[in-house]
Amino acid sequence: MSLGKEFVDVERVCLGAAEVVSASLFSRSFHVYTITTQPKINSEEVKRRYSHFVWLRNLLAATFPEVAFRNLPPKEIHMTLTTDEKFLEDRRSGLEKFVQSLVRRADLAHTPALKGFLTLAIDEFEKQRWQLEQDTFNSVSGTSDSAGGGLSSG
Repeated sequence: MSLGKEFVDVERVCLGAAEVVSASLFSRSFHVYTITTQPKINSEEVKRRYSHFVWLRNLLAATFPEVAFRNLPPKEIHMTLTTDEKFLEDRRSGLEKFVQSLVRRADLAHTPALKGFLTLAIDEFEKQRWQLEQDTFNSVSGTSDSAGGGLSSG
């Protein structure tokens, strides 16, 4: 898969309110945010966990060390899944501002990682994160070698 150097040509990125995904046998509950873009660039609903925003920021910071990236808002309060409305809204707003700052930069808007982040359904995004890392590094360095380590933990 290659998402190429096409720009993420959006005027606005919006995050919906946090939705709780219930715990399963092997994981605890977590929040997801629905991402919409204007103009719309995808037909499927795009949902992202907080950890996906961390992955994107870490990848782009490693790829573009000269860029001062916005800090992400805190993940949680006291290591529990919070339902505090103000905290959740502040986090949603901070994540939205973070993504908005990325799509406004031409040097970041062409990266496969950002395009995949904004367009791939969550299952497909999870499957392709490592490849998105490689494609992003290669798009900046001008190489096509996909060997090397990644930032994904799995």
